[in-house]
Amino acid sequence: SWSNLPLNESFATYGEYLWQEYKYGRDAADHHSAESRAGYFAESERKQTSLIRFQYNDKEDMFDAHSYNKGGQVLHMLRKYVGDDAFFASLKLYLETNKFTSVEIHQLRLAFEKVTGEDLNWFFNQWFLGTGHPDLVIKTDYDPAAKKEILQINQVQDFSKTSLFKIPMYVDIYAGGKVERKKITLSKAEEVFEFPVDSKPDLVNVDAEKMLLCYKNEVKTVKELAYQYRNAPLYLDRYEAISKLLPRSSDSLAAVTIVSALDDKFWGLRLDAIEGLKNIQPGHEKVIKEKLVELAKNDKKSLVRAIAIEYLSEHYKDNKDLQEVYKSGLNDRSYYVLSSSIGALAKLNPEEGIKVAKQYETEKNTDVLYAVATIYAASGTDENNEFFLKNASKFTGFTMIGFVSEYGAFLKKVKKDETVNAGVALLEGIAKDKDISKWVAYYAKKSIKELIVMYEDKINFNTEKIKKLKEINPNADTREQELQIESAKIQKEKVEKVFGTIK
Repeated sequence: SWSNLPLNESFATYGEYLWQEYKYGRDAADHHSAESRAGYFAESERKQTSLIRFQYNDKEDMFDAHSYNKGGQVLHMLRKYVGDDAFFASLKLYLETNKFTSVEIHQLRLAFEKVTGEDLNWFFNQWFLGTGHPDLVIKTDYDPAAKKEILQINQVQDFSKTSLFKIPMYVDIYAGGKVERKKITLSKAEEVFEFPVDSKPDLVNVDAEKMLLCYKNEVKTVKELAYQYRNAPLYLDRYEAISKLLPRSSDSLAAVTIVSALDDKFWGLRLDAIEGLKNIQPGHEKVIKEKLVELAKNDKKSLVRAIAIEYLSEHYKDNKDLQEVYKSGLNDRSYYVLSSSIGALAKLNPEEGIKVAKQYETEKNTDVLYAVATIYAASGTDENNEFFLKNASKFTGFTMIGFVSEYGAFLKKVKKDETVNAGVALLEGIAKDKDISKWVAYYAKKSIKELIVMYEDKINFNTEKIKKLKEINPNADTREQELQIESAKIQKEKVEKVFGTIK
């Protein structure tokens, strides 16, 4: 039934996790899962409902981030709770027992109960039939006199809307060069757990398997987060550590840890580290440059190579030695790296950038064409207008917004009125195209409006200049300014006429 749709879609979503795990490893699978989890949390801000729903306005309502994203997360928690052997044995039993028949959620539960020998009503009731997710506040403290680590966890979700959860989880305690795993179960709104530990732990890693679908409010020191990044085993451990260190990147230990993440074994964290460099404590410029050059040249992930090039271009603007790095990127097999390299060369050496851009005017890939458009918008001349006219049709959807914006910037810099007029005609066609996105049409119209403003500014500038010249010398020759005013007025009137025809 539609009410039990998650029995299809939750498994479809979790199947993606299983494939990522099999093909690319757990880091990749957990990265994929984190993105899916974020999709659920985004929807949960405006909507929280049960996975299995017997009341809905339309069957299409079932196709949401609950049936897909949350469902996949719930299956992952179930797997981590019962263990891999029991999880896959239960699925095998479920499929064999119910083949060629329609099923409801209880058939899945019964299969798991038969394999595990455990009553799992509590799990299915709160996760499949209940709404929402836990919101946890986590606090840790060490009592040196008693040699105890004290862990307090409070569930603070709105209990008028979301029930109290039973939450089994693992806690890893890192102390004295060793790690010890403890299993705990939350069942109350406020709970305190005590663990004997001879010395203050370097880290208490709550939800050590990083399996819980929940919000966690937990304050850790920079030292604890740095330790977590270096020692905890999972991608989500390292991701959590780096994410919480980024806002504290002015701290020396945080900065060193973020820089070290440029060498992380998983590409997603290398990207996060690059993003975090922009606010990092000064003093690491040399090592950052060396690491980014290495990533730009040799990283296995093209996205990392491209972003490394873009960061170098933005933050090492006068480093002429980087020109060879950017030139090598022109031979990269990735269009994204190619486009980033073209843009980087143009920033470092505008003349060289124009020459390189010319070589790629006939490319089919829109990333590359957009890079060319950006260069011409910044440093192009009237002769480059043909590029825009010929390639406009290659951009579609929202990629057209960027193209239109760059073309508008280009038209404000050219010298010839005929160039502007040809551009306005193109923009008019885009703005009036009934099959085009309203946002693309908006930006095309906006670019035309900016040209009107440009001509108004020219008129005002030259009018003010004449005034100042006359103040100095009543007989001053102002014919040049008068000609520019007249030309600008004529052009302004032409463009306004076009603008007035666009709805």
